[in-house]
Amino acid sequence: MRYLVGLFVLKASWKRFLFLLVTACALAACKDSPVSPTPMNPITPSLPQMLASVEFSGLPRVEAGKMSPRPLTAVVLDQEGQPIAGASYRWEADSHAGWVFPSEGTTTANGRIEADWVAGTPGQGHLTLRVQHGTEELAAVVETTSLRSRSPPLSALTVFVQNSFRGADGIAAELTPLTEPVGTYYAALQWARGYAGLQRGGRLYDRQLQFSVWDNDQGGAEVVREGDGVHCRMFGNEGTGRACELNYPWRTNATYLFEVEAAELRGGTSLTLHVTDQSTGARRFIGTLRDARRIDLGHDFSFFVEDFRRDAPTCLAQPVRQAAIRNAMARSNGSWHSLTSGFFFHPSSQTDAGNPGTSHCVNIRVESHAHGLAVSVGGHTAMDPAEPTVVAIP
Repeated sequence: MRYLVGLFVLKASWKRFLFLLVTACALAACKDSPVSPTPMNPITPSLPQMLASVEFSGLPRVEAGKMSPRPLTAVVLDQEGQPIAGASYRWEADSHAGWVFPSEGTTTANGRIEADWVAGTPGQGHLTLRVQHGTEELAAVVETTSLRSRSPPLSALTVFVQNSFRGADGIAAELTPLTEPVGTYYAALQWARGYAGLQRGGRLYDRQLQFSVWDNDQGGAEVVREGDGVHCRMFGNEGTGRACELNYPWRTNATYLFEVEAAELRGGTSLTLHVTDQSTGARRFIGTLRDARRIDLGHDFSFFVEDFRRDAPTCLAQPVRQAAIRNAMARSNGSWHSLTSGFFFHPSSQTDAGNPGTSHCVNIRVESHAHGLAVSVGGHTAMDPAEPTVVAIP
């Protein structure tokens, strides 16, 4: 209707029309609100975060097969230099760069990544970090340096058998050697100040059975009785004591039962060892040694794998030494009891006595095997520091 009036007035007078038109527009604008509208500031939409860069911490030079004393850290940033949270990532490493744990994950609320780094074979390496955020991907590279050890590194791992039977007067376990490098000791039984096991490249024989007891502040270890073919002697170097050695042509993948029994003897303890080849059932008396103290065989009951040759230039150059243990038992009050749990200390928490200031070799594995709980040292591998250190003994 207002539009028709406007047309009519236009025929009479264009000035009159303009006046009426301006008045009508003003009335229409104010009809629903007596207050003039307030101008709004324009809203600038926020831009999505875009992957732009990665900032790395510096890595020290580390001996091959050992863990860096400092963690590997990185921060993922956007185009404004702000951290990006929740971005997924994964690490890739060449043979010199080694291993990163964890190898994948997501960035923290402040865009941070933190990991443990184990050096690979000696030389310059490259770690590649691949980051994904939404549909975007970014790759960044950090250089690494892996070194030869200053001295041949020491390598061994001990699994302690959890034993609630204190005052035990007997312990036993089945040992299965799985590899046979020269310079290997597989200790089937270890207790406070003594052990028994199989060696390759022993002092007297290539495949040697070893049974040793250390001297202590109460007196020296003594030989009470030797088995047939067994030679017992004094030893030094790693403390002093008595060691009994036997030419014993053990085989890989064959299982041997070791049994040690304790009894009171002249105020100390007699320790008697028998070993049975489980494939033939042949049980052999090895000998009896006397410890000057009263001994609880349940104390520090353990099993270990050791490289006693100690001539490899790096941890990763050591051959794989592997053996399995099962059917660990303790005798208390005349009865044998199965022991089914053990634990070990992660090698990265230990130091290499041959190279002070560096970590122990971490190319170590503890895993389930057809022959029991297998422990290995050496080879081109690395143990995740997050790996559980409490283990089942079958």
